This record gives sequence, structure tokens and C-alpha cells, in this order.
Amino acid sequence: DFTKVLERLDKLEETVKQLQQSNTMLTDIVCLQHLEALPPLVEHNVAEWMKAATPSPEELQIVAEAEQHLKRHVQGVEMGGSTRKKTSVKGRSDLDAVVFLQNFDPKRIEEHKKEVRARLPDYLFKFCGETPAGNKFLFKNIGVDVLVTGKYTGQAPISYDSPDTRFYMASLTKQQSEYVLTNTGPVEVDCIRGLKVWIKRHNWTGGLRPPSSYLLEVLVIHTAAEWMRGSTMPERKLLPNNNPNRLGLLKTTLDILTRLPDATIKLPAQVPAPTIKKPYVLDPVNPSNNLLSGLKVEVLSLMFKRAIELAQ
Repeated sequence: DFTKVLERLDKLEETVKQLQQSNTMLTDIVCLQHLEALPPLVEHNVAEWMKAATPSPEELQIVAEAEQHLKRHVQGVEMGGSTRKKTSVKGRSDLDAVVFLQNFDPKRIEEHKKEVRARLPDYLFKFCGETPAGNKFLFKNIGVDVLVTGKYTGQAPISYDSPDTRFYMASLTKQQSEYVLTNTGPVEVDCIRGLKVWIKRHNWTGGLRPPSSYLLEVLVIHTAAEWMRGSTMPERKLLPNNNPNRLGLLKTTLDILTRLPDATIKLPAQVPAPTIKKPYVLDPVNPSNNLLSGLKVEVLSLMFKRAIELAQ
């Protein structure tokens, strides 16, 4: 009857208003977010841009000193992060470390954090605050993140979504580092560094999070592997070291970044868990970990598209 028609029209009007509001919010976020200009996408400019992202020997020396002091004061510590993977960038070198405790219990994470913090002398490592799984310190002028974990012996997949396993994510740091080290050469590393500097330098606001360093590393490795499979040298694992490859790898990876909302990236042997929905980029060492989780991929895609258009 006429009353029901009016009710449906009211609901339709409310839905339209919600969609308009959502679209306006999205537009506002995107308009406020401008990644800095990419270099002109030609060989020489891209090569110089990547070279400028390489950390100085002085930076790497300070990181090495921090690593030595950590190992001296804390047992069961392993290094991870960009420094371990040799993909750190100039002016942003830091140190990520993981402490494996024999008595680790996720339910006692706060106690474990205090235990590890007490082992590090204040005159070397200035305490800067806690993270969900560890502590942040300052050693000279570099940041040091120290995560706490233990050896995982359970059967359930390790996932950020599970309170029982999320604090074991750090236990995969060594495998993640080895994956990146094994699958990157000079061209891949240069491309990763260029992308990191470009993306991390941006002042992220509006609740947006940038792609993680590990996600960028995995995307570059995936792009290079796909490129090699389609080349005349499919048996070669790493790209030959030349500037045409630097430019080509950057362009192809940028194209993937613009298509994140449609991503279904994984190793050939991996099978996504039933809980993982599209879009996804699976962690090569943990198929239960979607590296796109928590990212606003639609907004990121628009940002990357606009930045690339400006570089043409």
C-alpha cells in the first residue's frame, strides 16, 4: 500500500545520503593526501633517485654498534627489519630486534616487556615508550624497536587476529628476513629503497596507514619474479644489474600499487585460508597473514594513481 511505498522511499533516501556522505569523506581524505612528486620516469633520473636513498656508512656503523650492545646485554636476541634485510634507507636507518624468551607466555606480555627493558642500560638505550609487543628505545640518533616473543609450538595458524598467536608473529622475523635477502639483488634493493623513501616521507593523516616496508619488499620481489618468468631468461632468479631494469621494475611495481583493491598475490604453492578475502598479499612465510590487512587500499590506490600521473 501507499504507506509501505513511503517507508521504502524514506529508506532509499537515507541510503543515498549515507553513500553521498561516504563518498564525500573519501574525496576529502584523498584531496588532503598528496604523495610528493616522483622523479621523471626515465632511466637516469630514477637511478639517481634510488641511489640517493642508500644509507651512509656512518648510519650503518651506528646501527652495527646498537646491535653489538643489544647482543651483549640480552640473550636470545635476533636482528630483523630493514637493516637485517639490507633494504634500509638514508636518514631512516633503525634497528628491529626480537628477543626469544624460553618462558614466553602471551598472557604475560607486559611482564616480559618490563623484563627485557630492565636488561638494557639507560645510558645506552633511552626508553621512548611501549608497543603492543615490545619497547621502543633511542640509541644515539637511531630508533631501536625490541619485540618480545617465544618459539611457537602450537598448531593454529599464527595471526594478528588471534589473541593466542598474535604475539608470536615476531617469531617469523628471521624467516621473513631470509626470504627478502634471498630474493633481492642490486636492482630489487634499489627499487625497494626508492619506494620506501617516497612513501615513508609523506605525512600520513586522516587515519590512513602507509604500506609496511615488508609489504613493499614482497611486492617488488613478486613483480621482479613475474617479470623474469615472462622474459628470455626465466631460469635467472634476480634481475640483471642495469638501469633499464631499475626503471622497468619501478614502473611495474607502481602499476601494482594502483591496483591494490584487486590484488591476489601469493606464492604459487600457497593456498589462502578461508578467512582471507580479496584483496590480499600473502606473507611468503605465513599464508595466514594478509599484508593488506588494515589498509585502506581504495584510497591508497587513488593516491598512487595521481602521483604517477604527475610524473608522466
